Amino acid sequence: MNLANSGMDPSIVSVRQLVRMIHGSGHWVGLVTSGGGGAAPGWLLEVPGASKSIVEVVVPYHPSAFTEYLGFRPEQFCSVGAVRALAVTSFSRVRKLVGLEANTVGVGCTASLVSDRPKRGPHRVHVAYQTAGTTGWLHLELTKGVRSRIAEDHLASRLILWALAEACQLPARPALPLRPEETLERRRLEAPPQWSEVFLGKRSFAIAAGTLPGGQWNQLAIFPGSFAPFHEGHEKIVALARELAGRPVVLEISLANADKPPLDFLTLQERLQRIPHHHSVVITRSPTFVEKAEIFPGAIFLVGADTLLRIADARFYGGNPAAMLQAVARIAGQGCRFLVFGRKVGENFLTLREMSLPPELRNICQEVPESLFRMDISATAIRRGLRGQQEEASPED
Repeated sequence: MNLANSGMDPSIVSVRQLVRMIHGSGHWVGLVTSGGGGAAPGWLLEVPGASKSIVEVVVPYHPSAFTEYLGFRPEQFCSVGAVRALAVTSFSRVRKLVGLEANTVGVGCTASLVSDRPKRGPHRVHVAYQTAGTTGWLHLELTKGVRSRIAEDHLASRLILWALAEACQLPARPALPLRPEETLERRRLEAPPQWSEVFLGKRSFAIAAGTLPGGQWNQLAIFPGSFAPFHEGHEKIVALARELAGRPVVLEISLANADKPPLDFLTLQERLQRIPHHHSVVITRSPTFVEKAEIFPGAIFLVGADTLLRIADARFYGGNPAAMLQAVARIAGQGCRFLVFGRKVGENFLTLREMSLPPELRNICQEVPESLFRMDISATAIRRGLRGQQEEASPED
């Protein structure tokens, strides 16, 4: 990469010089790396002053350790999505450990480098960082067959330091010894203040796209989803909901998820870009419908039958049926209801009338008949088609 073409003009310093600057930057750092970048932890810890900046270094190398760290198994281990999830998970952990108001940086790295067997895909490195207001991502595809494992690992480790320097807003970078045919790909997004405030839990929601039609939530229908990606099934649900509920529809994306890391800013932006401009979108940090009902009192929530099953499942309330009924009562107490769309669950298409539900929940549900809506669309299959490559089996492959 030619620094003159990078939009910045940092000075090039040695690894040790940069590490000293990181230790003195006033930032608390968490690093998690898998598949490569193994030299970076040693570089960070061998320079005096690490106790002023390094909170933890985690190396979840085995797929099970990787999955346990994130709280879910990614569709690919060495990928954009996985590395951003590592970074945002690291950020969240460090923030809890050192205090919510600290200058916190979470850095993740996933790599596929020289191994004891030939690699099917390219040798590559993904690095991401997360701060309170910024998500950054760096990607480097390495020319195969020209470096040793140690040389590739040291290059990945330098890329980790590059990301750390950028996250800490330092005016220096380590040299990256790239070949002429190798190009460093970079993306960075400084989020709007409202996004950052939702991300940090300082506000309950923010408008991310469009405008809110009307002024009262009890005049709207809310369609929660990940929209990864937005597809024709979502479009049809919105159109039917407008007709059946007689209300405008607002899409809702929660930055927090019950079983996954928070959503980073770059990924949020990419999802929003795939949503047609005529839709309004709000972001929250509310993964449960009890929390959503408190933010959107009187709203009608558009849900699939599979989601309704989880709302009624005591397993999601610590195995306590009374806690599940209490949650339903709180949703109903906010004047909220559910418009339920059939979904394929296993081999069967499940609709509201076929579900065994407590009366308290059924009383606040309205069914969309299968004759009006049935679209067996897999978002996972769409993502794999967009990616154009097979899911990888481990952090090394």
